[in-house]
Formats: sequence, C-alpha cells, structure tokens
Amino acid sequence: MLRHFDTLIELFEAFPTEQHAIDHLTAIRWRNGRFCPLCGNADGARIGTLTGSNTHKCYVCRQRFSIRVGTIFQDTKLPLRKWFVAIWLINAHPKGIASTTLAKDHEGWRDRQDGRHGNHGAPRRVAGRCGREHSHQQP
Repeated sequence: MLRHFDTLIELFEAFPTEQHAIDHLTAIRWRNGRFCPLCGNADGARIGTLTGSNTHKCYVCRQRFSIRVGTIFQDTKLPLRKWFVAIWLINAHPKGIASTTLAKDHEGWRDRQDGRHGNHGAPRRVAGRCGREHSHQQP
C-alpha cells in the first residue's frame, strides 16, 4: 500500500495519471473498510460509488463526497499527483523545501503546461523569475 520512492521518476511511474493517485489515496483511506467522512457511517454496504466518477454517496446521511473529504487535500484544486510530488520533494530534500519554492516551481510548471496544451484561455504574463534554477537556498 504505502511505497517508498527513491527518485521522482519512480513516483511519476507509480502515478502516471490522476486516477492512479486517486486510487492510491482511496486504498490508504479505506484500508480498514469504507466509511463516510461526513456522518461516520462505517457500513461499507451503505456507501456507493457513482458510476463513471470519483464521487461516493452515503446512503445513511444521503450526502455525496469524494475521497479527499476530511484530508489535507479537501479544498484544493491541485491534482493529487502534484500534491504527491510536493510531499515527496519536502521529505526527500535533506533540509526540506520552502513552500515559496514549491509555489515558484508550480508557476513555472503551469506556464509550461499552458504552452503545451494551446493555452486554453487568455495568455498570462508572469512577473519575475520562476523555475528550479532560481530556487537554491542560501548557506
């Protein structure tokens, strides 16, 4: 279930798609059986998965929820794959990585993705420098 990744490449190979990351989080959260994070219902037979989605429904409280509810990923719009990479970077770096560095890396990644996918929407201007080459730590 929980795996150790020595390299970032191993992490990307383990989670090639967002669905792989969601399935991994699901396996971790529900390793002892399904439960509703909203009402606490632990009867797995009364929790369903809506067809063709990553949405679940509790038939006790009648609420819909995703596997992210009740975790640090609950209110984020970032994909789980990005979160897994950020967590790996923080843990793999001997001194840790500042959140501002991760934010700069995210901005650079987002801009590269916009270029690859035809920039859906209006072009954005990025002020300042971004990217890994500008994220070194001072001694």
